[in-house]
Amino acid sequence: MINQGLAGGEPAILSAVPNQEERAGPDGRLWRGGEPRSDPSSVLGADMIQELDSVILACDLATHGLKKGDIGTVVLVGDTGSYEVEFIAADGETKLVALSRKEIRSLDHAGSLQLRPAAN
Repeated sequence: MINQGLAGGEPAILSAVPNQEERAGPDGRLWRGGEPRSDPSSVLGADMIQELDSVILACDLATHGLKKGDIGTVVLVGDTGSYEVEFIAADGETKLVALSRKEIRSLDHAGSLQLRPAAN
């Protein structure tokens, strides 16, 4: 069952909270925990994001009430490298946003999840 919000009934959004320090790898991408690979392309599909993948927002999107770390689901991968990502608040409200690859990153399960108050 989805939690209907924070204490006091405030609407909430699921957000990722890293539990390990992020640092830049040799290619400039952010890594958490362990040592970054010297050749990340050696992992098949390591950087591919596909439809129905869970992703983390890499920047604030104030116009949509979304913040860096919010979690969404890719519903469409465009031919031009764009992604349509759906974000769902705990109260069931959805937001569909077109994003570039630089605005999202793969959910790597290295962090914790928490509810944060939804922006008004």
